[in-house]
Amino acid sequence: MFFKKRNEKEEIQDSVDTVPGTREHEIKCLRYGKKPGKKKADLFIRSFMMINVSFRNNLHGINLNDEKKELEKNLRQMGVLDQKRDELLKEEWKDFAKVYLKSCLTSHQYRSALSGMITLSDEKVAHMIIEDIDTVLRRAPERFGYGEDSRELYEIFREQYFDMVEDGNTIWDAHMETIRKSE
Repeated sequence: MFFKKRNEKEEIQDSVDTVPGTREHEIKCLRYGKKPGKKKADLFIRSFMMINVSFRNNLHGINLNDEKKELEKNLRQMGVLDQKRDELLKEEWKDFAKVYLKSCLTSHQYRSALSGMITLSDEKVAHMIIEDIDTVLRRAPERFGYGEDSRELYEIFREQYFDMVEDGNTIWDAHMETIRKSE
């Protein structure tokens, strides 16, 4: 079993209460939209997924300028571009990484292939997660010169992965070695 069991009950916020005009409110608005108290959708996760799909499927292919604009828009939405790097943003990124990783580790949809007919092994899921993180926060940004901008969020995801996946450090290093050999 690759995925660590969580003994403590994890809290899931149903709403986000912040005071308008504060930095905390600004960050929550960035993540959840103009009315963060309703917490409708996680825009960080949406942007993460958009980069992943776009880069992997090369949706813009021919027009690199459009691809760059789309990447910039999504990096901006995640707070990677044009945001002051403070502890509040870093804490939000840690929460974002935890939420994303937890959803991947527990989702039947993420773990399935062939329209749900096959359930992937823990090992395969662990490697898929690394691929997603690497694609979104290293390879896609580096392609357009934003590698340094996204490095801090990449490291946060990496640390959360180590925390949430049993022997995550070893799995990560081995998988990244195979990625680097193929580049």
